[in-house]
Amino acid sequence: MENQSSRISNLLLQALEDLLQQDFKRFKDELSHSDFRGKGRIPQGRLEDADRIDTKNLLMDVCGADAAVDVTIEVFTRVNLRDAAARLREERQKALGLDQTHGRRAAGYREEYTAHIQDKYGVIKDRNSLPGEKVILDSRYTKLIIVKETRARTERQHEIMASGQRHAEIMYEQERSLTIGDLFAADEKGKTPRIAVLLGAAGIGKTLTAKKIMVDWAAGKLYNEKFDYVFYINCREVNFDTEQGSVADLMLRNCPDRHAPIEAMLGNPERLLFIIDGFDELRFSLAQPEESLCSDPWEKKPMEIVLSSLVWKKVLEKCSLLITTRPAAVEELGQCLHNERYAEILGFSETERREYFDKYFGDKGKARKALNFVKANEMLFTMCFVPIVCWIV
Repeated sequence: MENQSSRISNLLLQALEDLLQQDFKRFKDELSHSDFRGKGRIPQGRLEDADRIDTKNLLMDVCGADAAVDVTIEVFTRVNLRDAAARLREERQKALGLDQTHGRRAAGYREEYTAHIQDKYGVIKDRNSLPGEKVILDSRYTKLIIVKETRARTERQHEIMASGQRHAEIMYEQERSLTIGDLFAADEKGKTPRIAVLLGAAGIGKTLTAKKIMVDWAAGKLYNEKFDYVFYINCREVNFDTEQGSVADLMLRNCPDRHAPIEAMLGNPERLLFIIDGFDELRFSLAQPEESLCSDPWEKKPMEIVLSSLVWKKVLEKCSLLITTRPAAVEELGQCLHNERYAEILGFSETERREYFDKYFGDKGKARKALNFVKANEMLFTMCFVPIVCWIV
């Protein structure tokens, strides 16, 4: 019986021999410009005159037998040879039973990925911290009141004008309250949304909540039965992307290295969640011409096109999105979405305000003294339902 390396060698050679000569040349050109799996590039000089057998051997020597098939599928996809990629994926499964092998590799990487996410988002920089000083997110994060759907502008104004005590009552009376875990739960009709929009005023805690979701998912506390991978996209950072990229590139930015099994992740788009944080901060419109949008997660285009394609569900249609934004941008965002679910962060209840003071000071005596001072000023106490105001105070 052939060993696995021999079967992989035969698979690769057959896949390359099935290519037309012009497609084979495009494949080699893309391969020579790509640093896959962190293994380094195959020098263009070695590929220029390489025939199909030489190219197969170079792939296996540089990438290793197991990774060589993944790399070939990725290159096929990048040069728009989707049929060739699909055939190789199918033949690999038949020859190697690689659904299991691939799954083990992806599962193993998932452990590495979740550890990286906890390290990256598990600590935050406090606004008044010294250079290099950070605090543990869970030691500072305080539960926020979140309600289904959105409220009328007049209702928001009423809450701001209400007394501190009345404001707390209003928040407790919310019968539509829910938790972060409910955002992608089935509704009363049994339908589960693929898109959730989390609204909130400036400083209300949208970004911290988004990072808390990342940490809790990575720790196995949230969405683990629903999503295999969760990716964070900061819209403020996307504004500064001047080079072309792809959805795969956005995924890689979250990974600890460049040899993440992106192909395996993309094989189950319904198990992916993208958190798009700060939609209202985008400096470009998502109302891009439909013909310019991309459907290939490997296709490189300007980042406004890539992000528009993701939000419009032109690419990875079955993935899930969680988008945070200020209320002022909801109308513009809503034009891009279909069958989305809305929720709104209202801020701290009185109990959570007390908890925030306790966590911030780390000393209950000092926390009570500060809280009593704030409560003596009715307007100030009212405004402390906004986390950033609590911090300023």
